[in-house]
Amino acid sequence: MKLILQYNLLLFFSILLILGCSVQNKKDQSLKTNDQARTGDKDIPSLISNLKIINQKLHSLSEKKSVYKIGDPEGKKLDKEYELLDEQAYEILNGLFNIGSPVIPYAKEMLKDSDSNSRFLAVLILGEVSKNREEKEVKEVITELLKILPSEEREFAINVMGALFKIGKPAIPYIINQLGNQDFYKRSYAFELLQIMTAEKFDCYKPEDTNVQDRQKAIEMIREWWEKNKAEWKIPQYKNN
Repeated sequence: MKLILQYNLLLFFSILLILGCSVQNKKDQSLKTNDQARTGDKDIPSLISNLKIINQKLHSLSEKKSVYKIGDPEGKKLDKEYELLDEQAYEILNGLFNIGSPVIPYAKEMLKDSDSNSRFLAVLILGEVSKNREEKEVKEVITELLKILPSEEREFAINVMGALFKIGKPAIPYIINQLGNQDFYKRSYAFELLQIMTAEKFDCYKPEDTNVQDRQKAIEMIREWWEKNKAEWKIPQYKNN
């Protein structure tokens, strides 16, 4: 039976907007706390430790909230508690974003965490602190993100894709390389992301093509396209209609 990956670009852009716009909105609302959090490299471990603790509390509260109906007094109390913790989490995140590249080794270590929520935060941090940097600065980050790109876990794959999207131009050659991945889902995610980042269809390539030689020829054509166009490339501007 032929495998066909059902792409969901709307879901991708929804999460991408959450990753980008939500952080910016919270940043605008919490400048005071950001000033307090912008303390330096030595505070990174404690900031990340606090972020993990708050993240676990949020997850626990989310489960508790699910049993209450809308408007329930006890549920409203949990909502307020959740909002306060959520604000604290974003304040810490913004503090880490402001510290910048020194956060990267710590975030990479978080990728190994058994807790999926911590891994999500790690991906978010890596994408944010690695954007607008030169390839030599983010090469290891890109490699790590592509390494953890899952096979069938669509939601987490979208998070990784969002981080690579933020990194931008330096990530594209590595994404093209992933088109040759033996894992159907991984090369399909890579192709989907490449199409989004270049606004090109690349009809020459079919992720579902079982002929490795045909896929490799198509990959070479895509590489040639990138070499010709990378100097003038700019990330496409998508409107949220």
